Amino acid sequence: MCRVVFLLGWAGVLSAAAQEQAVRPAYGDLAHNGGFEQGMAYWQFLVNNGAKASGQLDATEKHQGKNSFKLTNASGRAPNVYARITQTITGLRPFTTYTVSCWAKGKGCGVNWIGGGPGWLLRTAMPTGDFDWRRVSFEVNTGDDADNYDLMILTESPTVALWIDDVRFDVEKIDQAKQQAAYAQMNATVAGLEQRLKQLPEAGGNAYIGLGRAVAERFIRLARSGPNSPMSFGWTKLQLEEVGQVLDETEKIARAGSPLLDWTQPKPGAVKMENGTFYNDGRPFCFYGYGHFNSVIDDLSNFPAMGVSLIQDGRSGPSSMEADGRLGESALAVLQGLDTAARYGVRDDILLSPHYYPAWGQAPDVPNNNIGFINFNIFHPKAREAIGRWAATLADHIKDKPALHSVCLANEPVYNSSGRDAYSRPMYIDYLKQKHLSIETVNALYGTHYTNFDGVAVPACAMPEDAGGKRAYYDWCCFNEKMFADWHGWMDSIVKSHGVKAPTHTKIMVFYTMDRERVGWGVDPELICQATDLAGCDAYAFLGGNYAYDWFGHEFFYDLLHSFRGQSVFNSENHLIPDGYPRTHVPMNHTRSVLWQDGLHHEGSTTIWVWQMGSDNGLGGSIYFRPANIFGAGRAMLDLNRLGPEVAAINQARPRVVLLDSKASIFWEEKYKPTISSVYTALNFMGEPITFVSERQLAAGKLPQADWVIVPNATHILDTTGAALDAFTKQGGKVLLVGQGCLGHDEYDHARVYNPGAYTVIEPAADDQALSALLRTTLKLPHTTDLRQSPNGLPAWGVEFRTVPFGQATLMPMVNLNHDVRKVTLPAWEGCQAVDLLTGEAIDAKLITLEPMAPRLVRFEPKDSIKNHAR
Repeated sequence: MCRVVFLLGWAGVLSAAAQEQAVRPAYGDLAHNGGFEQGMAYWQFLVNNGAKASGQLDATEKHQGKNSFKLTNASGRAPNVYARITQTITGLRPFTTYTVSCWAKGKGCGVNWIGGGPGWLLRTAMPTGDFDWRRVSFEVNTGDDADNYDLMILTESPTVALWIDDVRFDVEKIDQAKQQAAYAQMNATVAGLEQRLKQLPEAGGNAYIGLGRAVAERFIRLARSGPNSPMSFGWTKLQLEEVGQVLDETEKIARAGSPLLDWTQPKPGAVKMENGTFYNDGRPFCFYGYGHFNSVIDDLSNFPAMGVSLIQDGRSGPSSMEADGRLGESALAVLQGLDTAARYGVRDDILLSPHYYPAWGQAPDVPNNNIGFINFNIFHPKAREAIGRWAATLADHIKDKPALHSVCLANEPVYNSSGRDAYSRPMYIDYLKQKHLSIETVNALYGTHYTNFDGVAVPACAMPEDAGGKRAYYDWCCFNEKMFADWHGWMDSIVKSHGVKAPTHTKIMVFYTMDRERVGWGVDPELICQATDLAGCDAYAFLGGNYAYDWFGHEFFYDLLHSFRGQSVFNSENHLIPDGYPRTHVPMNHTRSVLWQDGLHHEGSTTIWVWQMGSDNGLGGSIYFRPANIFGAGRAMLDLNRLGPEVAAINQARPRVVLLDSKASIFWEEKYKPTISSVYTALNFMGEPITFVSERQLAAGKLPQADWVIVPNATHILDTTGAALDAFTKQGGKVLLVGQGCLGHDEYDHARVYNPGAYTVIEPAADDQALSALLRTTLKLPHTTDLRQSPNGLPAWGVEFRTVPFGQATLMPMVNLNHDVRKVTLPAWEGCQAVDLLTGEAIDAKLITLEPMAPRLVRFEPKDSIKNHAR
């Protein structure tokens, strides 16, 4: 079995202590729980690159009090192989000297140190060998840019035991004159921003001006608390700079006075879902906001002014309930949060969190070595009793809550243990019997000599080298995915049977589902979508790479998820800024463009990671601390709902091109993922709406209503796929094979007989742009939207656009995903009356300037000289 440890989201409930937003003292100790008297509150123990290290509380060795923390390390010294215990120290003040210290005791100690800070450059070595309790200390000096400090004790070579206790971060001395001058300068900046805020028109019914005011007031208020602010001095300086940017944008909106933007977002009313779109009182609506802990509840009164209509609450799980069904403190807090959300007109997504497993549900064989957060046997009767009882009890309490938006069944679920226990092994044997009928067929496939099905071994969770081993592993992967999806369906059925009418989803890490090395992790997105009402996921869209941001990481997977059942997508852990991102500006248009584009790719709900003030270093640097990005996100939230009918029309546009989604090819063919990614990118910048068709859909007779099916190096297919593609061509469709080996093998890597001459075949191009040119000439799709770069007249690249009919008018959303400004022209649309619905600006098709990550939604009115311009 493979064992993978990862930390992509928050693995546990934040302790009450870790959620405090305490005012920092001018003098004294800034470290929280330095003596470990509150257990692991405020601390994280992290292992990097598979270091053979451990860390735990120890009540037998301590400098004083009742606990110390013990580190061990059996790994040899190597680059980036280490373990550490870490805490982020917040509230540092300018021109201050701090003394950092701890008491340490060691046995067989190698290279260990205490330190951290920017780049982890400050390191003070611990003693080596054996030693009794000693005080180890160093100093930290802040200048005029005091930031949070990532404090850590790190082990990077063999160490039998290192005990740590009484960690302190003490204010030693302050340069009073310089510090007072720094705060005086900050106060002057605040006063100037307050004056600008006073001159800003009252919001009235304009939600955009209200958004700008709300964001500016929030951070001005924090800065006004000066040395008592929970923010560090450096973060406050950055925030005030961004408040200036927020006011710049708000003043621009006020000066423009566009009637299009004079709009107030309605509160959620009667909500229903049709054709993958939420409708609020009969109007298309997107539910957007933040997750996931106490701060989303604390800020509910402030959220409506920020465009927020949805939160996710992930604070409780089965461990929040007693065996007799009595709810604990955190579960009761979740129920109170639902009531508070209702008072402010905000909807709440409740995370079931089965990974918070209860002590009362334990049995000797319940824990297992499963990867990820679910570290228990989901098939064990005791586990099913515990999870089922929790799901039923919580459903009984939330079913009539008016603020309930949806129920998230699991957090980042993965599973690689199906068939490896006495409870699920019989189901594995039955699965093989139903699929292969005879043990002789199994032996012929696997190259084995089993005498009966009961003797068939469960493969290890790793891709084998030999063909027979791969076939056995393929079968087990398919079984494991089915079992895991069925487990989600079981939780869904319990929630529904106890009266919950709100839709369900689960937070799969969809970005892993195309990875050949992770086929054993148990997640088939199509099967998961069949088990839930919404297409749930966790996905990333960070700055950088070949484009302004990783747009592909959202748009490709959202379109894929939507293709299975036409469901609305819910990214309930929307990662826009990396955890622990440094104190540098993230462009305002980054969060704006990501959320806007998400809404054009079937996302009807999202909660952004993470809205939380806390001392954990994984929470630092998030959108919570960034006024410009809160404004950018809020602006997109408002735009998506102001323009709800237009957004719905864009999402419902008929794709002319469909990509083949092949699970067998993910397993067998290394070229499949890069090829399908390249084809998707090329089509996206050709202005094509894109969807997928799975082999499972084709087997069920669901032929695409499209002009083309593209097979992107799908070398291995189900037996039913070839006939389905032939049927598609008989109804008038065309098939394009990208790669000579397409369709050449079945799902078990046996060569299959087919006639490639019936289809068009091309080779993958050198890059995405070259493939785009090849697809233009091969597909010969008629276009009247010829988006050209100016002044060279070449087809625009790196600009996503669509052409969508909207009554008598035509909508053209476009966004420049390049790093630099692009100027484009639309020759066929010259002379048409056009307006950008996002700004109210008049548009001239002769020359349109596109700033990076600044979306446009152009509405063209009809022109007599242009016929049938809308596809």
